[in-house]
Amino acid sequence: MDKKINKMKTEIKQQNNFYIAVTALCLIALGTDLSGILTSAYSDPHAANFVNGFILGLFIVVEVFVIMKFVKNQKALKDEATLKRLYNEYHDERSQQINAMAGQKSLEATILVAVATGLIVCYFSLEAFLGMLAVVFVAGATRKFYKVYYNRTYSAE
Repeated sequence: MDKKINKMKTEIKQQNNFYIAVTALCLIALGTDLSGILTSAYSDPHAANFVNGFILGLFIVVEVFVIMKFVKNQKALKDEATLKRLYNEYHDERSQQINAMAGQKSLEATILVAVATGLIVCYFSLEAFLGMLAVVFVAGATRKFYKVYYNRTYSAE
């Protein structure tokens, strides 16, 4: 069981390092946003204020989530019973299968919504249509890449 606990500690420390990196990137992006460099590209001041507020709100939500997860992880590192529970929770095969199926179906639904949105938006803005088309292309290419990667990694081919 000590190996499992040490493995879980390592995973939690990696997650915490990721959360610290996300926080640093958000602070850099927030500083850039508040400096006015990004919003100076807008000719309409209302659009610039909207984008500024949206980005600020997005960063606040991300930071709250990151802080909550970081504090949870720090508490878990101090308690062996919590580490055991988290290890079982993260490595449960049934939960992993459910998450994989949910991820696959949500990606398919997202691609369909992006295609439908692109078809609707194409009548109003070519740039928005091309943006939606790029989202569909990137999502499809990413899915194909990971499918090929995991087939090569985990199959006997």
